[in-house]
Amino acid sequence: MKQRFYVKLIIIFALILALLIPQSFIMDLVSERTAWRQQAYDSIEQSWPCVQTLAGPVLSIPYHLTFNSKEKIIVGKVEKEVIKEVTLDEVLTLIPKQLNINSTLKSEMRYRGIYEIPVYSNVLQVAGEFNNQALLDLIAEHKDKKIRWDKPQLSVLVNDQRGIAAPPSLKWDTTEIAFQPSASLPNANAGMHAALPDLALDKPTTLPFAFTMELRGMKAMSFALLSENSQVQLAANWANPSFTGELLPEKRNITDHDFTAEWRASSFFLRCIQCLRTMS
Repeated sequence: MKQRFYVKLIIIFALILALLIPQSFIMDLVSERTAWRQQAYDSIEQSWPCVQTLAGPVLSIPYHLTFNSKEKIIVGKVEKEVIKEVTLDEVLTLIPKQLNINSTLKSEMRYRGIYEIPVYSNVLQVAGEFNNQALLDLIAEHKDKKIRWDKPQLSVLVNDQRGIAAPPSLKWDTTEIAFQPSASLPNANAGMHAALPDLALDKPTTLPFAFTMELRGMKAMSFALLSENSQVQLAANWANPSFTGELLPEKRNITDHDFTAEWRASSFFLRCIQCLRTMS
C-alpha cells in the first residue's frame, strides 16, 4: 500500500511539473507582449501628447500691500520704538462660482507593428462666471492699508501642453482676448493664460467667461473641478470607458459604439476633498 501511495504521489508531482513548463512559456510570452505593447505606447507618446488633465480656469490677481509696522530697537542701552513701512507681495487666487464644460472626445488608432494604440482629440467648450466679492472683502479687511493692484490673469492648466492644438480665444465679458502659452503660475507652467483688464473694485460684479479649445491626448482624460459649482458633460466614440477618480459620473449611457457621461460637483465636494487630504 505504501508503495502505491508513493507512486501516486510521484505521478502527481510529475504532472504538476509537466503543467508548469507550458505555463512558464505562456507567462514569458505574455510578459514579452506586454513589454512590446508598452514600448509601442512609449513610441507614440514621444510624438503625441500623453494623459491629459484639464484644471481651471483660475483667476489670479497680484497685489502689493503697504502698511506701517511698529518695531522696537535698542540704541545704546535705550529701547526705542520706530515706525517702518512694510510692503508685502501677495496673489489673490479665485475659482469660478459656476463652471460648465461640454466635452466631445473623438478617439482614433495609431499603429506600431501589430499594436493598436488609441489616441484622442477632445473639443472642450468651457463657460462660467467669477465674481469680485473676494476683492471687495480683501479691501474691507485692509481698509487702513494701501493696496496696489497688478494686472489680473486667467490661467488654464493641462498635464501636457503639447496637446493644445491651436491657441484659443477667451471671451471675457464682452472682450475677446487671445490666450498665451504657459499657465504662468508659480508651481504650474503647462497650459495657457490670458492677461485681463482691470477688475471693478467699487461694487459687486459678475465676470462671465467662455472659450473653446481642442486638447489632444492618450490613455485618459481627467477634469479637476476647481469651481464652487461644476457641471461636465462628456460624449465620446469609445465603447469601453473606465470611470475613475474621486467622483463617478452622475449619469452615463454606454452603447456598443460610444458613451456619454455627466458629472456635477458643488463647493461641498471641494470642502470634503480638502478635509480628507488634511486627515490623511
